[in-house]
Amino acid sequence: KMAAITCTGRHFAFYLRCYIKVASAGTRHYGLVTRNWERKRFYKHSSVYQSSQGNYGVKLDHRQLKTPLRNPFLLPSKDLAIAVAQEWNDQRDIIQPSLMHLTSLCNTAIDKPVYKEPEERIKDLFPYLETDVLRCVDGESDEFARIQETTIDPHLNWFNKQFGTNISRSSTLIPPSLTDKEKTIFSNYLSNLNLWQLTGFSYGVECSKSFIATVLLFEEVVTPCEATQLALLESNFQTKRWGTVEWAHGVELEDVTCRLSAAKLIFLLHE
Repeated sequence: KMAAITCTGRHFAFYLRCYIKVASAGTRHYGLVTRNWERKRFYKHSSVYQSSQGNYGVKLDHRQLKTPLRNPFLLPSKDLAIAVAQEWNDQRDIIQPSLMHLTSLCNTAIDKPVYKEPEERIKDLFPYLETDVLRCVDGESDEFARIQETTIDPHLNWFNKQFGTNISRSSTLIPPSLTDKEKTIFSNYLSNLNLWQLTGFSYGVECSKSFIATVLLFEEVVTPCEATQLALLESNFQTKRWGTVEWAHGVELEDVTCRLSAAKLIFLLHE
């Protein structure tokens, strides 16, 4: 049985600081590369209010925030509403939704733009585990193989011990499929997550391309920064070897860390 996580004030403060620090850096330095939708900031301050139903929403000055589908932006957690409000306060002259990961995750959970039953959403995550970046073995570099052994293998051993599975690394082009037993084990684990937590977990898996790293993060084995380093282990190895593309690799590192922090906050604040 996986260890339960309690959302203490220390946990919340740590992940919120991690998220806001990276998100603010992205707003200042990386905004030029994320212009999928932008508009000038039209409000002076964002704040949190409590609805008549007991949920919490965000106001931009006197305007109540709504989702893209015009649904009320109401959250079951006051702490999450505070974090979202801070995200809006951190926007500068231009609002950049592509850097507002908490708002995006909440919009997805509320609007459900592509609705699927939880069982379907869980099945959609299995291919990420089968092709997990932590399972890929580089047979061409002995140096990187040693780095993988010392960095990834201890976490992979923990993962297998906790779940009672035998997930291993593979050098084949087509990795081995999960067995029916393994699918049942992971389905049972993910079935214990509520809608908000499953949304955060899916987001973490998709941005890191690693089911294993996301589990490690959600179970307090690694921090968002450490989970990012695991997911980008090969990329970091290659950049140290051949050099970095100016700004591009730095953006990727900060962006993945920010997204994983947002996913973990959603998970913690909806236990």
